[in-house]
Amino acid sequence: MEWIWYLSGFLIGYVYVGYPVLLWVWSLLFGRESRWDIPSEWPTVSFIVPAYNEIDFLPTKLQNVLELDYPVDKLEVIWVVEGSTDGSEAFLQEAISKVGQGGPRMKVLGGPTRRGKSYAIEEGVSVAMGEIVVISDANTLLPPHTLKALVLPFQDPAVGAVAGEKRVVSDDSLAGESESLYWRYESFIKTHMSRVFGCIGTIGELYAIRKSDYPPLRPHSYCMSEDLIPSMELLRAAKKVVYVPHAYTLEAPSANARAEFKRKIRIASCTPLTVRTYPEWFYFWRHPQLSFHFFSYKLLRWYAVPLALPTFLISNAILISEAPLFTITMGLQAFFYFCGTLGLSGIKGKIFRLPAYFLLANAAQILGVIKYLRDRKHGKPFWEKIQRKTL
Repeated sequence: MEWIWYLSGFLIGYVYVGYPVLLWVWSLLFGRESRWDIPSEWPTVSFIVPAYNEIDFLPTKLQNVLELDYPVDKLEVIWVVEGSTDGSEAFLQEAISKVGQGGPRMKVLGGPTRRGKSYAIEEGVSVAMGEIVVISDANTLLPPHTLKALVLPFQDPAVGAVAGEKRVVSDDSLAGESESLYWRYESFIKTHMSRVFGCIGTIGELYAIRKSDYPPLRPHSYCMSEDLIPSMELLRAAKKVVYVPHAYTLEAPSANARAEFKRKIRIASCTPLTVRTYPEWFYFWRHPQLSFHFFSYKLLRWYAVPLALPTFLISNAILISEAPLFTITMGLQAFFYFCGTLGLSGIKGKIFRLPAYFLLANAAQILGVIKYLRDRKHGKPFWEKIQRKTL
């Protein structure tokens, strides 16, 4: 029983503390930090916004796009609103006609059939005229400097993609406060991972990719991690994937803890098919660094930690009388779960909300895998939207 306790504790500690610390030390000793000068001529950019029934956000998003600091003659905006039933296509067509020649070139891709975000992105990429393709969600806002910051690294011909940072606006709620802190933690990991190897996993809300390097998703009939696959495939092809934290997007938090839980289940349900469809990611004899970072950063977090948490607790309960160490760790675990339970019940404060968010995320991972196993034969290539607050 002791080996189960040690193994479970090691997995939890390695994923959330050990690996980030390893990256930090690795980055300090051997990391490379690139700097780019302002180019004499900016590349052409196709800015793609997949938007299903986002009419509540589209007016603000359109205005945000028009305020981006980028040469108008170098910018193309593609709105992909296929399957929308809320008047998104008509609104955009009318708004574009009002913008006229003073703004960037814009087009709307519609159609009656909803096929999912990954299909929408690929449709946008297929008609894009820019050298660089930028993907941005409809419900997020970009500061004016973001597009230039995102494009700068492409001066290096070896750079295939650039990941931006996701910043969730913190508010006095479990979802808002915890999600904001979580993405700051993620930013720390991505910053140092980018310096030592390359950024695994862009954020779906904001990333850029060289059109000539865009790897089409393999045939699928169920949702996959469309923001993870391009970075993994580019790194496997020995291209650079750079993380630029000052190119960021602002997003409102989920409306409540229930909506955030639903969102995490949805994301987790996409990971098994992604892993199954790209077995080359595990060919460690061909791509040792890629496999190591993917294993440490994603795979263990997805599948090992959610199982290690209950085994660590149960084995600790069985061993509690064996040695003082087990008594101490049992007390710490009991306190952690007690705080998490209070956080889930609505008690405010980081000491309650962070454990609550951690437990919520790991429970969602298990339920997401169950959802995938249940829905894989009849699943849709898209997910249902969750409710978010407004910025």
